[in-house]
Amino acid sequence: MRRICSLLLAVSILVISMAGCQQNSKIVASYDKDTQAQSIPSQSVATNDNYEMLWDDDGKFVMLKSKATDKIWSNIPYDYYQSGGTSTNVKSTLNITISNNSNLQWDTVRGYTGVIENGRIFCEKIDSGIKVTYCFDNQEIMVPVNYVLREDSIEATIDAKSIVEGEDFSLVAVSLAPFMTSASNDVPDSYLFVPSGSGALIYAEENADANRKFFGEVYGTDGSRLVPETTTELEEIRLPVFGVKEGANALLGIIENGAEAAAIEAEAGNSRTGYSNVYPTFYVRGYDSFETSLSKSVILKNRDLTQVSAERSEETFKVGYYPLSDEDADYNGMAKKYRKYLGDKGELKKSKTEQSSYSVTLLGGISVSSAKFGIPHKVLDAMTTFSEAKDIIEDISSNLGSIYSVQLLGYGNNGILPGKIAGGYKFDSVYGTNAERLALEEYCKNNNISIFTDFDLIRFDSSESILTGLTGTAKSASLHAVKRAPSSIPVRKDDDSLTYKLIKRDTLSSTIGNLIKMADKKEISGISLSTLGSIAYSDYNDI
Repeated sequence: MRRICSLLLAVSILVISMAGCQQNSKIVASYDKDTQAQSIPSQSVATNDNYEMLWDDDGKFVMLKSKATDKIWSNIPYDYYQSGGTSTNVKSTLNITISNNSNLQWDTVRGYTGVIENGRIFCEKIDSGIKVTYCFDNQEIMVPVNYVLREDSIEATIDAKSIVEGEDFSLVAVSLAPFMTSASNDVPDSYLFVPSGSGALIYAEENADANRKFFGEVYGTDGSRLVPETTTELEEIRLPVFGVKEGANALLGIIENGAEAAAIEAEAGNSRTGYSNVYPTFYVRGYDSFETSLSKSVILKNRDLTQVSAERSEETFKVGYYPLSDEDADYNGMAKKYRKYLGDKGELKKSKTEQSSYSVTLLGGISVSSAKFGIPHKVLDAMTTFSEAKDIIEDISSNLGSIYSVQLLGYGNNGILPGKIAGGYKFDSVYGTNAERLALEEYCKNNNISIFTDFDLIRFDSSESILTGLTGTAKSASLHAVKRAPSSIPVRKDDDSLTYKLIKRDTLSSTIGNLIKMADKKEISGISLSTLGSIAYSDYNDI
């Protein structure tokens, strides 16, 4: 039991910190347009046994040079810069997406135009690196970025709390180092790596099909976003990584913090720039979109409006860029480096089981429609009782071999569908007695099988009275209580009979506390929180 409480306490601290970081984020600092830009001369700003980080003050960009291969990675492609290329796209080391506060229209401002030509840039040395502050004077938005040299990589960090805005524009997103992970279209066997599905490669060569573009939000679409109805189903990204291979070298990018607010973008075979690139974009605000095609207003006719949140994230966004060479300079090397990164952080451990093992997920129940005396109502129907679960596990163990872990999914008050938070913090009698559940736990313990009971702490049934008030429900950017409905695939339409809401982020601490008490009382040996780790949403409003 101590192991469970420690795990849940750690999760609680993480969630509370996430929720706290998103609240009370009104920016009080005013934008300064009068201070003259200050920089440092071109120089080496940090070095170690493997790499050297340099600053080019003429082009205002950072370079990472490998001492072993002399390969230079930089947020302006170094060969392009040396050749005198003039594309403002390629020469932009940081781009921003803004919303005009008067007409709600969005625009993307490239760093070269917004900072070099029409703004200012400040540079100063910091420990093992350099701090670069990008000032978009026309939009009155300032974004500081720290570049720090590490033993095997370069770290780029944006502290969103340090971003400053004026009154006319709201910052929506920041695209960090768009051409850091890029390759020339002319270098044979070069490609971009994007984490679509199990991973995808987009080759850099130019062809008759023109540009190939990719966009995907890490961990799926923002769960609190209101958008016009769509029939498009996209594969969700679950890995916060991206990369590029250029000839005998490769560069892997890992979003080390803030991935829940990130999207990964890529463009391959761009004949205008001659480069293919992949990069992260961090959304500091949530937003809602509205169709106006039916509006009678001439001004609004056929214009989509987007309302951004008044509050914004105070997250720290961090990306690590890891150079790879020789036999590691390909997608296999990228996977190897990412596995090492996860292992070093303690998030990936090698199984001690010598033989093949199975992980089994058992579905508990589902709420179905019924009628009594002609009156329709919902009843909970058990698909797998505790006794049946034990029989299944025994059968699999005897016929297929060792089971590594078991997950009990949908054993709450509404089964596998959203119901009360954490299934009402109890097990319905339809699944069997508490003695039968404990017998299942005991069998797993005696056979070295890890068993986890899953609880939904994020979603709850819209018809439930719990947390349906304004204080407990997550809000969209336009302050609407978030209401979701799963799509019915055959008709490509949301099934409004199964609507659910999302819990407000700062309410999570109390729900976790209640779950800890339940786990202790019910002698639950393991907890899984699958929805907590699979839904990201921008509930930044402190309402």
